Amino acid sequence: MSLSKRILYSLVPLVVLFGGLEAIIRILDLANPTFVVAPLPTELRGFTEPDPVLFWRMKPGVLVKEPDGTTVRVNKAGFRGEELLPKAVGEYRILSLGESTTYGAGVEQEETYSYLLQKKLNSLDSTRTYNVLNCGVSAYSSFQMLKFLELQGLAFEPDMVLLYSEVNDYLPSTLRSFGYDETTLTLSDQQLFESSARNWASAIIDHWALAKFLTYRYAVFKTKKLSAKDLPNPLEDIGLTDGISERVVLRNDGHPVSAGLREKNLGSRVKPQERINNLLEFKRKCDQRGIPLIVIHPSYLRSKPHDCILTATCGQQNMQMFDAYKSLHMAEIPTEKMFLDSWHPTSLGHSLLAKDLASFIYENELSR
Repeated sequence: MSLSKRILYSLVPLVVLFGGLEAIIRILDLANPTFVVAPLPTELRGFTEPDPVLFWRMKPGVLVKEPDGTTVRVNKAGFRGEELLPKAVGEYRILSLGESTTYGAGVEQEETYSYLLQKKLNSLDSTRTYNVLNCGVSAYSSFQMLKFLELQGLAFEPDMVLLYSEVNDYLPSTLRSFGYDETTLTLSDQQLFESSARNWASAIIDHWALAKFLTYRYAVFKTKKLSAKDLPNPLEDIGLTDGISERVVLRNDGHPVSAGLREKNLGSRVKPQERINNLLEFKRKCDQRGIPLIVIHPSYLRSKPHDCILTATCGQQNMQMFDAYKSLHMAEIPTEKMFLDSWHPTSLGHSLLAKDLASFIYENELSR
């Protein structure tokens, strides 16, 4: 028997084996995820939608009444507020980027610090018209904010950029939405973005049930292994000690059941070096266009003044930083009156934040 025939015959059992496994997996429908991340509230309420780069974004043109009674109006440009008009002569446009506090969770658009900042700046300076674009999106990380700046923000022709970003970078990867499963639970936002690129391997997984099955099983193994470790809570690095709600459930379309994972162990949405790189890239892109960048250091109900990646990077790179702590923790006002919950300011908190931020911006940029 020739060598070629011997090789051919030796492959027949493997073909039969893999063919049989492929058939069994397809018949029993085994090539499915074990874990599924529960949707974020904004997805369920209909004012966010999936996006291939940003993961999710505000849904243009929707008007939603929140359970707390607040109204969410998303304009055609895809952010909360009035419609965006062509930039007028004498208009000074500020791009306000951030997460749920910037977006204004629990308050009306007219009560957000971005809207109130616009009013305050217009009262301080009558030589031009200030327009602050509230482009905050709930649960956005600094990676998503940077991508938004690249995809849309710079096209809005801003004269200044504000960046409000902290807690979401430190939250576990499970604080993402739109049906992510175990193949993404250990990935940072940047890693998830990079893994979404189509290549020959992803094409094989798409069409070969056995490869998909093995990919899911390996991802479950990695997830459970990491979940079993005793790791420090990264929120402690920024002065927060609140617990993290469970969002991963076993795949069960009828009755979702908690997966029982220690989700804080699965990795932060933005790794420390990635956070530094995001801040530096914000600075680089703004510097290239001669746009002032002001980084807001957020503060929460129980957070304390602290040094962190943000404060260190701003100090080392000579980036302007406004610390929100004093605005939201005043001796004469109980802190509880400043916050709706552990993280989000009340309308009073937004008002005081806007007042101090306007003074900071006027003194450090506009009066020069």
